[in-house]
Amino acid sequence: MAIAAGAEVEVVLRGVELVGGPGHVKPSALWWTGKVDGMLHRNTVAQFVTFIEHDGSTVVVDHEGRRLEVAVTAADRVGTKSLQARADGRWTGDLLTLPTM
Repeated sequence: MAIAAGAEVEVVLRGVELVGGPGHVKPSALWWTGKVDGMLHRNTVAQFVTFIEHDGSTVVVDHEGRRLEVAVTAADRVGTKSLQARADGRWTGDLLTLPTM
């Protein structure tokens, strides 16, 4: 299931797929359950970026029940955008602490 544009998304992040090597890993996909259907879904970071850029930042709940704001970061030197979480008013690496899928 893709993230529907224009929809108010209430999701619980369940896990992350990571890419990269020692000292520099980043999320490549996020696993989540929807509050409406309760089913497990997978979307790439690029799909989340597209959704957020069209509908603004998204508030989600992580697997431990913490509310996070997920926002798009500036493009890196090759033009790839990424995601970062903010909790309690500060940017965090919380997406990297999700269970690895």
